[in-house]
Amino acid sequence: MILTTRNWKNKEIFDTDIAVYADIEPMFLSYKPGVRVLPAPYYNDPSIEFKFKARYEAGEKVGFPDGGIEVYGPSGELRSFDLDQVIVHPYAMGLINYFKTDDEKKMKVKDPNAPKGKRGRPANPNAQPKAPYVPTGGKRGRPKSDKPTKAPYVKTGGKRGRPANPNAQPKAPYVPTGGKRGRPKRGVSK
Repeated sequence: MILTTRNWKNKEIFDTDIAVYADIEPMFLSYKPGVRVLPAPYYNDPSIEFKFKARYEAGEKVGFPDGGIEVYGPSGELRSFDLDQVIVHPYAMGLINYFKTDDEKKMKVKDPNAPKGKRGRPANPNAQPKAPYVPTGGKRGRPKSDKPTKAPYVKTGGKRGRPANPNAQPKAPYVPTGGKRGRPKRGVSK
């Protein structure tokens, strides 16, 4: 795949060249709806996200007489490009190092003085070695019950809740008062 430029079809209106792709490998043309794509004008800034919407051949849609591709931009707007201006983004195919130079791809050189082992605070070389662990027989948590099994619950048949007061007097029976309880109504005198 080569990033190049070509003239606009209507040179009277546009006098600049546009960025296009040439010699595109077939793996970069496997479009699916929603897949991340890379338009040629944004080749130098591959972190901008464009999503593929649709591909139209020549004469298939009125807005694309020569064919074209519609993509969703980074803000969700709809953008249109020519057929030779859009490829599937290399990141979408797992080619993470595609835009890195050879210097960036080289392995990192490890510092020979760096501490070996776990991250965090380095070990003290002058410290005495730890004594081996000796179990003390201490127990953690709640101790087990002495009873071998829990006694099954037996229903007593009695009432639940707070027991009745044995010294209480019997309650007087309810006598209706004719509905004159509570706050008196406004404007009505007794």
